[in-house]
Amino acid sequence: MGTLFDQLQLGPRLNRTRTLENLHPNIGHRDVVAAYIWLLAQGKSDFDHIET
Repeated sequence: MGTLFDQLQLGPRLNRTRTLENLHPNIGHRDVVAAYIWLLAQGKSDFDHIET
């Protein structure tokens, strides 16, 4: 999954994304999307599982 994510070049594109509510996020959009993709790959669909 990591290799595929890197080959798609999503990280830089996601980190360039800005929202009006949070122009300088502490956690990059790439990290949020990557974490959710890894959760889905494990069959988990909720951010509550991120701590485990």
